[in-house]
Amino acid sequence: MHVQLASAADDAKKLEAYKSIVDAYETDKEDSAIFYADEGLQYFTMRHYKPGQAWMQAELAEIDDDHGREEPARQGALYALGLFTEEKITDGIAEVNNDLGTIEGKTGNFESALNYLMAALKNYEIEKNPGGMMRVYANLGITYERYKDPVKAVQYLKLADSIGRKLPLSDAVLNVYNDMGAYYADRGDTAKALKYFEEGLAKSNKPQYLASHLSCLMNTGMMYCRIGDNKKGIAYLEEALDIARRKNFPEEEANILTNLAIATEEKEAGKAISYLEQALGISQKMGNNPLQADIYSVMTDVYKSENDYKNAFDVNEKRQALLDSIMSLNTAKEIAGIGAIHDLERSSMKVKELELLNERNLHQRNIIIYVAGIAVIFLLVVAFFYRKTKMLNDQLVVHERELNHLHEMKNKLFSVIGHDLKTPMARIPVILDLIEDKDSTEEEKKMLMDSMREHSKVSVETLDKLLFWGKSLVGGKSLNITGFQPKQYIRSSIEFKKDAAHEKNITIRDLTSPELRGYADATHFDFIMRNLLVNAIKYTENGGTIEINADTCKKAGYIVFWVKDNGVGMTNDRLSRLFEPGTANEQGTGIGLMLCKEFVKQNGGDMWAESEKGKGATFFFSVKTAN
Repeated sequence: MHVQLASAADDAKKLEAYKSIVDAYETDKEDSAIFYADEGLQYFTMRHYKPGQAWMQAELAEIDDDHGREEPARQGALYALGLFTEEKITDGIAEVNNDLGTIEGKTGNFESALNYLMAALKNYEIEKNPGGMMRVYANLGITYERYKDPVKAVQYLKLADSIGRKLPLSDAVLNVYNDMGAYYADRGDTAKALKYFEEGLAKSNKPQYLASHLSCLMNTGMMYCRIGDNKKGIAYLEEALDIARRKNFPEEEANILTNLAIATEEKEAGKAISYLEQALGISQKMGNNPLQADIYSVMTDVYKSENDYKNAFDVNEKRQALLDSIMSLNTAKEIAGIGAIHDLERSSMKVKELELLNERNLHQRNIIIYVAGIAVIFLLVVAFFYRKTKMLNDQLVVHERELNHLHEMKNKLFSVIGHDLKTPMARIPVILDLIEDKDSTEEEKKMLMDSMREHSKVSVETLDKLLFWGKSLVGGKSLNITGFQPKQYIRSSIEFKKDAAHEKNITIRDLTSPELRGYADATHFDFIMRNLLVNAIKYTENGGTIEINADTCKKAGYIVFWVKDNGVGMTNDRLSRLFEPGTANEQGTGIGLMLCKEFVKQNGGDMWAESEKGKGATFFFSVKTAN
């Protein structure tokens, strides 16, 4: 192969040589494969040979995908797809679409995965490439299986199996045996599953089929464990684990460790947890969120089997938070996409209206010019229509600003609902399931009830804040800025929370002057002060002190108020992200502080905070002074 590379007469032959070398090293010599793919990419870039750049970039993306680096794989594949499309290289377009479909399916973006795979299938059909069609059919089957559509899954898998049995043996053909076995294993048909796995295991026992052999070992091992032959099953799994570690296949290693945990949990729960912790570390390093969620699910089951409900609850909370994160991210992308399309359509309509009106104005102006023929009239008409067009442009700018403002509010609202309201509500069914477990002790049930009570309170508080925000912003309520006395609203807030402060023996000191007069929306000031006081009480230890004060000298023309506590404080990292929606770790603080800062800005002021971990926190905000 290296001789072929050195003797290649032109770029096309050089490309074939590089592809052969990379493919030969890809299975068990990752570093060498990357070296030659990078070398080829640099060579073809210097030569401005785009087909070579595209294929080498696609090879690098495939290596990243095989070794669990999903985001670099996605970016590399997208870059290669752009080059292939520009050069109209159909087989390259099909190859990369198939790879992107696989990547999107692994990371849970099923709609996107199906779109890429269908595009790949169409191109392979045009090329009359049975090997490519087989791989796409197999990937479609896997994707529909993950998408919980077993009917379509088996249809595509059988098509892949039918084509594969007519082709020479390859990793792609062997992968179909694994895919068919996995499908029947999920359906509970262990006999058919084992038949496919053992057939693939026997045929893959050659150095060039290492990756496929690894999958067959893992699947065969799990199948023997499922039918009760744990000794034989664990032996297969340990052999697979050794290969995965030696050859650096992190995703396979994490999956094998998880399966070993499942196989050993009944008799050796401690060993099972050790396997799962190793798998979790690998999946976190890879950034593979769906795999992390699966590992947390198995870990929860192991803890529950040992009647360790506290750890089971904690691990399930982490899993739920991870699932919330995945869902929020996908939802945010969908909402942003829908909003962008809607705004683009609205803007396009406005532009078309303006163009039509300008054309009509131009026509009228020409008639006047030709009829009148007088320069003065011509200048007046031009000035008139220029002014009219400028007014229309100004109106268009105003409309665009309004649309952008509404779009921003919409995204904030969905973000807040998706995180601050959904997250505490989602915990309640989980807690109820654990409470109903007959093996739970009274002490554990009491702990779970306290947790559920807290989640419910947080949900009610969050809903109240959402309703207040909806009335003041979404409903179109305008600001009512007037002069007011802050002291009476501060006293009202203290009175409102005096019972909560009394329960924790907290002293609240109001050091503000009754002579102060602010100039802002008084209902906004009341909301801000009340929320800051609620947070201060929440994070102040028993017997602590909260101080409310104000100063007219810190900023000219403004009163700077602050609420200071001697509570738990916070780290610099959390302090830097404090006013972002959905970033606060403590329940119930994200939306309140976000709205406080938004209201302060609407009234012409600013808001900030100072804190040290363990030394309390001070929240400042400024309000204009009434003249």
